[in-house]
Amino acid sequence: MLNFVSEIKIRRLKWPKKIRNEKVLRIVDDHSTRSNPDTLKLLRGNDIELLVLPAHLTHLLQPFDA
Repeated sequence: MLNFVSEIKIRRLKWPKKIRNEKVLRIVDDHSTRSNPDTLKLLRGNDIELLVLPAHLTHLLQPFDA
């Protein structure tokens, strides 16, 4: 996540000023490391929302994925 946060900081500088401070949505799987309090604090502090998808949902979310 540190790499992701760093990359978002760099990319935000290139975004138009009116959306530069908008929240970013990061979609991840349900790995146990996703609930690390330090990581969640880092993401919140950088206006990044975390959406954690429960396990075994791929067949519902991507029904035509072969």
